[in-house]
Amino acid sequence: MGYSGQLTYTVDNDNRLLIPAKLRNHLFVDGEKGKVTITRGFDRNIIIFNQSQWKAFEESLYKYPRKGDYRKIINWFIGSAETVDVDSQGRIKIPEFLLKEFDIKKHVVITKDKNALLLWDPDVYAEYIKTIRRDFEKIVDEMEMDF
Repeated sequence: MGYSGQLTYTVDNDNRLLIPAKLRNHLFVDGEKGKVTITRGFDRNIIIFNQSQWKAFEESLYKYPRKGDYRKIINWFIGSAETVDVDSQGRIKIPEFLLKEFDIKKHVVITKDKNALLLWDPDVYAEYIKTIRRDFEKIVDEMEMDF
């Protein structure tokens, strides 16, 4: 399954983020090491996809008609997506408008989703965890999880 957990890293003055080696191995499962696509996330975060996962995600969005609320959701992701190079040191340049939109300044919390990496402002992530903690029992009951 690979890495799970969270890491806190620093965004440098040029808006570059070093993707930790253990997360690079998760992100580039298909040997695609040259580019990633970065876009808005679902929960006040930024999503980083490798190219094959981005293509699959993009295709899943285009299955919906481009009208009404569907168009808004498609534009939410597609309209902010940028494909960027991964340099030889494993760094990516995060678009400045996304950093500003999600209040990410110097530090960023990196978490892993099934097919992507998620970047969070540390305070936003802490608040997100509090909301999960508050609703945890209800969510688990609704999911009918077996342990």
